[in-house]
Amino acid sequence: MVPYEDGWAVRRQGNKRVTSKHRKQRTAIIKAKKMVKRYDADVIIYRKISGILERISYAYESGIP
Repeated sequence: MVPYEDGWAVRRQGNKRVTSKHRKQRTAIIKAKKMVKRYDADVIIYRKISGILERISYAYESGIP
């Protein structure tokens, strides 16, 4: 999840294209969490200015080592 124009965007790692755009950070976080649970991945939430705010891992929740 990255700052995007006047809001926030959900983007998969390695992709240049944005998956979804949101006005509010909270909405983008909810969308990102739903998306990564399907892929057993992580959500990385960036600050508006610079740097990582939080990292949430779903990589091992499905029981896959």
